[in-house]
Amino acid sequence: MKKAEGVPAPDPSQARITQKFEHDRPLNVCAFDHSGKCLYAAGEENPIQRWNLETGEKTTLHGHASWVRGFTFLPSGKEFITSAYDGRLAWWSGEPDSTSPDFAIDAHTGWVRSIALSPRGQTLASCGNDGAVRLWSTAERKLIRELGQHESHVYSVAFHPGGEFLASADHKGIVKQWDLANGKLVRELDASPLYTWHKGYRAAAGGVRKMDFSRDGRWLVGCGLTDATDTFGQVVHPAVVVIDWESGERTRLLRSSGDELGVGWGVTFHPSMEFVCAVCGGRNGRHLYFWTTDEEKPFHTFQLPSAARDLALHPDGLRFGVALFDGTVRVIDVTPTRERRF
Repeated sequence: MKKAEGVPAPDPSQARITQKFEHDRPLNVCAFDHSGKCLYAAGEENPIQRWNLETGEKTTLHGHASWVRGFTFLPSGKEFITSAYDGRLAWWSGEPDSTSPDFAIDAHTGWVRSIALSPRGQTLASCGNDGAVRLWSTAERKLIRELGQHESHVYSVAFHPGGEFLASADHKGIVKQWDLANGKLVRELDASPLYTWHKGYRAAAGGVRKMDFSRDGRWLVGCGLTDATDTFGQVVHPAVVVIDWESGERTRLLRSSGDELGVGWGVTFHPSMEFVCAVCGGRNGRHLYFWTTDEEKPFHTFQLPSAARDLALHPDGLRFGVALFDGTVRVIDVTPTRERRF
């Protein structure tokens, strides 16, 4: 995303909620379309909800038999693809009067945890509980290649901005780099601080819940939880791992501003490359954090009204959508105060 001439630079210290859209179930995922006119969300049910940001009009879309966890919009601007815990991928036209998908396919055995679109929009990557990472043609809507397996559930995928590689990350904090030209594994990267094995409970907690690359491809960030001292009591702490892509070294673990308990569910590297932001949801974790990559603690923390489950960046780079457990999706604006539009 290139900053348009005359558009103010984001100022996280000025973050404030400017819009709220309500639903009757907890929401787990959200996404803006390319035009920035519509905000999509889905939660602990099967349908997808779409809100028009200008009018507030709400439309319900039906197409999955379980919770939706993935959204990605094709370069055309209207078409989009979703994934869900029913193991399916669905292609949608994005037309205002269309409330069902044009095409759907069984993609994984069990939950599809994450999908990602290649930089040119020709290839879709998917991953899930079956340990598989797969590549799909977005135009032909069919499988191109299956990459090698992970030994545990695969939680997230992300394409490198250069378009040559894909990163996939699993429950144990193992990140694999795949060469898209030949489908071979290049190396494994370490996000293990986002995984804890509790000896007393004999239970594991963790997983790289979401990943994102910096625009120049230098940094890879992944969010999740760390320091799980009581997995069943949800005594876990949100965190973001920062990896130097060239060296493959984990350079920092970004932590919350205080002792908040919860999980980092969504993370994005702002296109300006000046900061990383992530949302937290959990026992008392209901925050939006802003970090630089060289400081462990956030330079600004914004408290949310409920536990957050996902984070989406608006095409203008000045607004964020946050899906919340209270059944709302809210728009947070970081436009400098003097530039306020509301």
